[in-house]
Amino acid sequence: MRETEYYLAHIRAVETVDALMADARLYDYVMAAHHLEEMAYARNFIRRLLVGGLDGPGALALRFSDCRYGDLIAAFNFALHGPFTTSRRSALEGVVTRYLRRAEEKASRARLEEQSLVLRPIRPHHKIRLGER
Repeated sequence: MRETEYYLAHIRAVETVDALMADARLYDYVMAAHHLEEMAYARNFIRRLLVGGLDGPGALALRFSDCRYGDLIAAFNFALHGPFTTSRRSALEGVVTRYLRRAEEKASRARLEEQSLVLRPIRPHHKIRLGER
């Protein structure tokens, strides 16, 4: 998969939240891996989450019950690990595993939807009665 190859080739060079956010391919990959594609547009919000980390009373992520945010920050806790964040197993193997699992889920869902379209009987919207006007 090209996106995974790109991610693995470039993620170790990222040392800050801003560097991660600046590379759209890396950012999109990370968001997809954490099931947060629909939040990719909210770059300032995601940046605040990543900068705040998971520790301390000011950590924005602690205010949300959605575990996807906590998982994202656990993988990219720049506040705790600094420039070594992207060299950690959670940012490498963990993110790739999540991304590939998510891609397989999407593919399976697409196959099921395709099968249901093929197997669904065609029903007329209205019945035509011959000989009547």
